[in-house]
Amino acid sequence: MLAPHIKKNVDNLWNRFWTAGITNPLVAVEQITYLLFLKRLEFIDNERVKKGRPSIYARKEIKDGKEVEVNYDNCRWRYIKQDKTPQHLIDVVFPWLRDLEKHLAKTSTPANGIEAIGSRMSDAYFQLDPNKGAILQEAIEIIDALFERVDSVGASTDIMGDTFEYLLSEIATAGKNGQFRTPRHLIRCMVEMVDPQLGDHIIDPAAGTGGFLFSSLNYLLSKRTNPEQLRIEWDGTPHRVYGDLLTDEEDAIIHKGNYLVGFDNDRTMVRIGWMNMILHGIENPEIHQRDSLGKRKENDLLQSENFDVVLANPPFTGTVDSADMEASIFPKYSYSQI
Repeated sequence: MLAPHIKKNVDNLWNRFWTAGITNPLVAVEQITYLLFLKRLEFIDNERVKKGRPSIYARKEIKDGKEVEVNYDNCRWRYIKQDKTPQHLIDVVFPWLRDLEKHLAKTSTPANGIEAIGSRMSDAYFQLDPNKGAILQEAIEIIDALFERVDSVGASTDIMGDTFEYLLSEIATAGKNGQFRTPRHLIRCMVEMVDPQLGDHIIDPAAGTGGFLFSSLNYLLSKRTNPEQLRIEWDGTPHRVYGDLLTDEEDAIIHKGNYLVGFDNDRTMVRIGWMNMILHGIENPEIHQRDSLGKRKENDLLQSENFDVVLANPPFTGTVDSADMEASIFPKYSYSQI
């Protein structure tokens, strides 16, 4: 649960983007989440480097048959804080994000985990008006203030996640094409009733922003967190779910993230849901854009994997592409009834 002063700062952040002309709630959430993600990305990279893994900001690439060092330090959060201009994000940082997977394909070190962000960010653009530098500066200062203290006490994931959830609450209850943001207390209730276990393969075929997947993660972690450390908010939400009772093997399973799978038809929702899981500490979220009712493809997760748990609040209105429906699930005679 966010403290009142943090909520106030997030409200100010939302209002500033609104006054800058970004009046579509989903777009506003996406743009603010980009900034949260860039902040989190540097923290994740620092942890990777401590473990002896290569940095995504300074990589060796093969050019003309020779290995050369390529530096992307100007895409780090600490550099963005110094050059608080929308133009820097538009001209430097976001092109780097969009092409990151392409750059990493040239490296002598295979890409994995967080390095695979290129496929999610290949069409990501920062949409703040380049003339609104003061608003970006204020946004950066607010985000830094949110995490200035928590970075030192190990609670950054909690605050990152809570901030994201609070941002999502600003989205209207109902969206286009039957999209709804399922209330978090209902999600938590469903997860508790299903009682997923560590090692279960969990899927949400209509994942949206990843609420069911995050709640499942939180549930599993809460079961392996010291009760003296665990905090339950007034609405039942578990906090400080650090998973300190996890074995090394269990911790690897939890944070690798491939046991949590989500699909959604909406590209923006997929990107937001993917960043949501990153903000909650999952290293390589399996959230993909695809129609769960559509035809199966080669190497399709739905075709090749077995799932132990299905949690979803699917859209109940809208239209479907009958020509792309999976015939083994929906016989042709039933298309008109969907």
